[in-house]
Amino acid sequence: MTLKGNLIPIPENGISLKKSHSETIYVYFNNGTRVNKLGKTINNEIIIGKKDPLTGLLIPNSNYSQLFSSTENQVYNNTEYQFQPYTEYSYGRVFALNEIANNIGLQKCLKLAFPDKWQKLLAIAIYMVCTNNVMSYIDEFFIDNYIPFTSKLNDTQCSKLFASITRVDRINFFTEWCKLRRELECIAYDVTSISSYSDVIEFVSYGYNRDHDNLPQINLGMFYGMTSHLPISYEIYDGSHKRPK
Repeated sequence: MTLKGNLIPIPENGISLKKSHSETIYVYFNNGTRVNKLGKTINNEIIIGKKDPLTGLLIPNSNYSQLFSSTENQVYNNTEYQFQPYTEYSYGRVFALNEIANNIGLQKCLKLAFPDKWQKLLAIAIYMVCTNNVMSYIDEFFIDNYIPFTSKLNDTQCSKLFASITRVDRINFFTEWCKLRRELECIAYDVTSISSYSDVIEFVSYGYNRDHDNLPQINLGMFYGMTSHLPISYEIYDGSHKRPK
């Protein structure tokens, strides 16, 4: 939600600015402190809007109206402004990708495999397609975009969601997805190696490296549709296997 009206000055105290991957500058207000689960005191920061790139003023959101009374007029350059809340989101990309997911049968397979999680998983997939980014900025995506089929997510919630998905869950999804796609097209298989510096990943080991890196690796096998080029299933193998089966 944004506030209808002219731009306003950014408050002077308790403010920090953070730039997102899209170069948007978000304005945060330090609303006190709290103690996390590790016993560490951290700032309780709340997004109150965006910094307008042309004027340097604040484009306030609904959090601003809650923290700084929206019933009181704001004065800037001897001009009095009064704001009325209204909702404004971007929906085009979300609508298009949701329709694509429905048309290709992806949404149906997600519902079958993850009846209690499919909405959040689909929202995360749409976020990743739109931004090509990590989960750290997903809360900002929900601020700017209307996603009607699930509630807002942050990176912590995404991590918990990913951790809750078991191997059986993945196999159930791949089974449904593969069943649907093989009725429509031929399915191809390929494998590649991914080099890694990690010493904690179970499958990392030395083997034939297709990129000729002198590093341990994992092997990634992928099934995909020959016509649609859609990924269908994958499996990770020990890096020492030359031809995983």
